[in-house]
Amino acid sequence: MGPYPYGGSTDHGNTVDDQTHIMTWNTLRRLVGSAHFLYVADAKLCTRENRAHIARGEGALPDRFTQDAARGRLVS
Repeated sequence: MGPYPYGGSTDHGNTVDDQTHIMTWNTLRRLVGSAHFLYVADAKLCTRENRAHIARGEGALPDRFTQDAARGRLVS
C-alpha cells in the first residue's frame, strides 16, 4: 500500500452510495491529518451536499470535475 491512505466501507447492498462519500472523506481527512489528498470516486460524489461538505472541510475539487458537473452531470 505504501504511503497512500485508503478508506472505504462495506455496506448493505441497498445502501445508496451518494450518501457514503461524506463519511469516507471524513475518515480519510482524519487519517491524513489535513484535506490535502486526492479523493477518487464515481459520479455520485457530484451531489451538491457532497461537494459542499468537501469545500467546507477545505478540500478542493478539480476544475474538470466541476466543469463536467456544470454541463448537467450534477446529481441533486
